[in-house]
Amino acid sequence: MIYLFPGVERCRALIVDSNSTTSSIVAGQLRDVGFGAVVQCRRPQDARIQLELQPFDLILCDYHFEHTELTGQELIDDWRRHQLLPYSTTLMMMASEAAYNMVAEVAEAAVDGYLIRPYSGKTLGERIVLARKRKIDLKPIYDAIENGQWLDAARLCVQRFLNQDSHADQAARMGGELLLSQGKFKDAGTLYQKVLDTQPNLAWARMGQARVSVEMQQSAQARRILEDLVRQQPGQAEALDMLTGLLVEQGELDAATQTCQRAWEQTPSSIVRSARFGTLCFYNGPSSSALRPLERAVTLGQKSRTLDPQAITLLALLRLDDQDAKGVRRCLSLLEQALEKQAESTRLRRMHAIVEAALHLAERRDEAAEAQVQQLSEQFAADDLDVEGTCNVLSLLARLPQGRARAERDQQWVEQLVWRFGGTKAAAQLMLGASAPLAEQQEQVQAILEQAQHGIETALTHTVAGDPRHTVTELVQLASKWRNAKWADMARLVLLNHRSKITDAERLLAHVESMQTELGTATPRLPLGLNSGRSAQGLRLHPPQSATQST
Repeated sequence: MIYLFPGVERCRALIVDSNSTTSSIVAGQLRDVGFGAVVQCRRPQDARIQLELQPFDLILCDYHFEHTELTGQELIDDWRRHQLLPYSTTLMMMASEAAYNMVAEVAEAAVDGYLIRPYSGKTLGERIVLARKRKIDLKPIYDAIENGQWLDAARLCVQRFLNQDSHADQAARMGGELLLSQGKFKDAGTLYQKVLDTQPNLAWARMGQARVSVEMQQSAQARRILEDLVRQQPGQAEALDMLTGLLVEQGELDAATQTCQRAWEQTPSSIVRSARFGTLCFYNGPSSSALRPLERAVTLGQKSRTLDPQAITLLALLRLDDQDAKGVRRCLSLLEQALEKQAESTRLRRMHAIVEAALHLAERRDEAAEAQVQQLSEQFAADDLDVEGTCNVLSLLARLPQGRARAERDQQWVEQLVWRFGGTKAAAQLMLGASAPLAEQQEQVQAILEQAQHGIETALTHTVAGDPRHTVTELVQLASKWRNAKWADMARLVLLNHRSKITDAERLLAHVESMQTELGTATPRLPLGLNSGRSAQGLRLHPPQSATQST
């Protein structure tokens, strides 16, 4: 047996190829050059599960898959988004000669090499050795990352790029990610600009600039960068993802839904994008348009950790709309499987309770559903309740039996939830969308939001009139009464901006900061899958120990 390099017998390889014949040939070639363990996957979803279970030193991924629109590039993007590819893994793409032009267009997938069929075992070995040499050249950077010395690793990356040493662009990409992770936003922006000075159309560097702008609270600038990028390079699904997030945060759900749809149509086999597009359709209507993407997400991802259980929850509510009790039960079963693995998750338990109530309704057991909602209400003041949980409750309340008069209790629950999370435009739009199935509830939500907005505007007029302390006290009262973290943040901001005009500013500040600690973050989870996985164009920073050692 010919060994490619010392230690190859300890290395693990993964082949992702829908053609069993070619996959078996490649597996034989790898074993011939000494690979100790070779795993073959014909389906992309099986490969994802393998990557979730264990690290691999080498991955060979086909560009085309039979019986699916998914491409190798899309699959790799999905793996990276969910941090399944450590730096130390050697990643190579395989394609037929006819597909070479398409493969060449996806160079920014940042793979370590391409193999164009037909190729020999000798060619395969040579490409693996070249890719491994790159890993060795960058080993000081990987070692610094592995040891948690992220700023040292960033310094090594920047130095390699400035010196234009081998693999300078890859080092720059890692360096930008490391600087962002350590809060060195200006340094990251400078690095990305230096890259763009020589390669102005490099998408990952422009995405890096947008991420810097977001971190520096320059959302308008980030939006301009992303809109310009997707206009010039319409196929940049990652940029569309990030732009979707910005539009949601600004409360522009129509534009966000359209942007997300473009990303989904480019990558219809992406679990995350299917779930995100379906979720936006659910809240931005008509909800029936959410059924297909949510079904696709759940079908593709039911055995994968990349599927956000929120997609299952919303699909169950849509099944309830169709009076499909079996469909609701299937969703409940999936959530029960997830709970078996994360029994401590209050988020999952709340989702399970929502879907269980939906099943009671679908099976015409209204009293059981009412009892389930009553139990849920005991958690409405919980510290970890967020916009996502609130929207799920509102969606359920809006689907209670139509012939039933809304009880005063229901109205009190809606009031409690909407006042608590009505501090941002995005949250307001989502709560309105969640209440859409019941006009009376949606009207109540709209009235509360208007009342809250009027209260905030009234409080701020005191600052304009020269009495910022009055503004602070009113905001504190609102925040305390409704447990609204956003208004506590606003009170602190007014205090900091007008500290010199408020005699007891320090005492008030201590009180507000104590309240902030109690209320938690003012930007709780939005139910749109925007926080899952890495940031767009981001790379994993923590390679698994076993993978690092074996290379």
